[in-house]
Amino acid sequence: MISPKELKNQILEFKCEALGSNFEGICRYDGYTLFVDGALPDEIIKVRVEKCKKNYGFAKLLEIIKQSSYRTKPICNYFGVCGGCSSQHIENLYALQAKSNAIKDIYYKNAGIDIDVNLPIHLESNLHCRNKTSLPVREENGQIKIGFFKKRSHDIVDIKT
Repeated sequence: MISPKELKNQILEFKCEALGSNFEGICRYDGYTLFVDGALPDEIIKVRVEKCKKNYGFAKLLEIIKQSSYRTKPICNYFGVCGGCSSQHIENLYALQAKSNAIKDIYYKNAGIDIDVNLPIHLESNLHCRNKTSLPVREENGQIKIGFFKKRSHDIVDIKT
């Protein structure tokens, strides 16, 4: 198995194997697990390894070489920048199945209980499923910004309607 230090900053190509609980792709390269935002199972992808820990790492999706049949075009222009939604690129029923699997995995990993989990309530779209939201408001350079935070930051994506 390749060492994590050797993987950092490398450009790799491989098949995504599974979907994580935050809708990130779970991939393996030479026995090492990499999490890739935006990747879907069965996709052949090209990534740059950005962060490596002892047993797992994180990579940035550079290119989708072979697209998953579960991929759909996100409706929101801010998808991928904003941290408000994480599954708009996934076909709705597949996203619901992934949510059920995540709950099942939590029960099994934390309590050793193997349970059946029903699909969440099915809506026609994976939009309109929030029942509440909190939008940060901030003044920057004399302008008011209202929106969601960028992924993994406290920078506001100024949402224009």
